[in-house]
Amino acid sequence: MLEPAFGVTVSAVLDESVLRRPVGGPALMRGQLKHLGELLRRPNVDVRVLPATVGLHPESKRYAEAYARLQHIALDPSGSAKLIATIAEEL
Repeated sequence: MLEPAFGVTVSAVLDESVLRRPVGGPALMRGQLKHLGELLRRPNVDVRVLPATVGLHPESKRYAEAYARLQHIALDPSGSAKLIATIAEEL
């Protein structure tokens, strides 16, 4: 899906802390970060890192709250998976 031929563009801003949070050990983390670095070479992937040194901007809180509201009204993961499967079957 992240192949440019699919016509999908992914854009994200990641807090530096999520890149440093220990999950699965150093080898796994290193592999994941290298993979992310490879994805960043694609023209349709735009990932930016919010450095820890800049602190939390007031705008960030507003966007986080808006995202939380969207999560609240969206289907849960199971319901989302079912809807995606249903739509795929309809095609």
